[in-house]
Amino acid sequence: MWCEQLIHNLTFFPEKIESCCSGFQGPIYVHNPSNDVKIDWEDIKRQKMEFVKRLENNDIPKGCVGCPYLKEGSVPEGEDFRYKKIILNHYTHCNCRCVYCARLRYYTRDFTETPRKPDFYHILPILKQIYSLGEKEVNIARMKVDFQGGDLSVLDEFEDTLRFLLDNGCKDIEFTTNNLRYQPLIERCLAEKRGYMITSLDCGCRETYKKVKRVDKFDVFVENLSRYLAAIEEKFRILVPYIVVRNINDNLEEVEKYLNLINELGVKRIRFEIDYNDLLGYKGRFEVPKHYYDIFNLFEKFTKENKIMFLYQPYTKEIMDRGYCG
Repeated sequence: MWCEQLIHNLTFFPEKIESCCSGFQGPIYVHNPSNDVKIDWEDIKRQKMEFVKRLENNDIPKGCVGCPYLKEGSVPEGEDFRYKKIILNHYTHCNCRCVYCARLRYYTRDFTETPRKPDFYHILPILKQIYSLGEKEVNIARMKVDFQGGDLSVLDEFEDTLRFLLDNGCKDIEFTTNNLRYQPLIERCLAEKRGYMITSLDCGCRETYKKVKRVDKFDVFVENLSRYLAAIEEKFRILVPYIVVRNINDNLEEVEKYLNLINELGVKRIRFEIDYNDLLGYKGRFEVPKHYYDIFNLFEKFTKENKIMFLYQPYTKEIMDRGYCG
């Protein structure tokens, strides 16, 4: 077996640095990173290559079993082992209280409406170290950086970090945000075709928004989304997922409201998702309800008729096809 994420990714969590950014567990390179801990990049490289060999020898660690990113066979000949994707999850505070937030299982996710420092460590000095490794270790020309969080809009080092990436030629930056604070720098990245934004709406009306997000900011979301769309040429750079949550927004009436709204706003890319707490088995075995297939079919029909790009995660489709998980 082999894993592309293992070879190319670095993911920064509050309490660890690793390759994986899923519910599965690959090698942990650094435990409890802090502003005072010096990162040994040679040691990380050694750990990564040892793990690559384990997978090639079919010695699959328990934490990797069942991961959808594992691929059969050996690492392709000529594969570039340099880092080319960085995922930022080192901050946990947020200005939303989404009911499906998987981070709440691991961290105390403090609510704040004003930007503040990350509770664990600063990422900008580490990014500077990564870039200083040079082209031998880092594919700078093809580097992709994902802001996940927490929410970037309440991270006080967000703008400085983003400016560093832009100044160093990063052309592929993904912003996962609740879209409750408008970010001119994100608008710039989208307009200059150097970034993408993922912002889930999960509803089609204010009342359902309050139930899912647990804040009363539906109108703010819609206004900010409209501003971004008006400012950019390539509308597909904004992805607006719908995360289906049992007994809250899992009905055709709500989905129809959502689809009509995003079509009216001019959104060109959407994604069907299922509550991660169900997908990752946190609530026990999950049997996909029959009406979820009706919702999925409505997505397919509406997007085809209105020329909207319809996406879904591979593992979501896998579970839908199988009918259960956990």
